[in-house]
Amino acid sequence: MKPKTPVICSNIPVFKEIANNKAVFVSSTEEMSVAVNNFLENKDLREKFSLLGYKRSKFFSWNKASEETLKVYGWVLESKKSPITK
Repeated sequence: MKPKTPVICSNIPVFKEIANNKAVFVSSTEEMSVAVNNFLENKDLREKFSLLGYKRSKFFSWNKASEETLKVYGWVLESKKSPITK
C-alpha cells in the first residue's frame, strides 16, 4: 500500500482489519484472477485502490509498531514480577 500499489488479499479477518476496505478481498484463485485482470484492464479502478491503500498505509509505521511491542513486553515483565520485588 505504501508504494501506491493496489492490493489484493485473502478475505480473512486479519487482512480486513489491516486493509480496512482499502483493498480487494478474494476467497478463491478464480476471484484472484478476476481481481488481477480488473486492475490490469481498468486504470480508474487501479488508481482508486492505489490511493485508498496509500492513505491507509499512513496509519502504520515501524516506529509505532516497535513502541507498541515494547509496551506489551513491559507489561508482561511487570506482571511476571513476584509480589516481593514489586
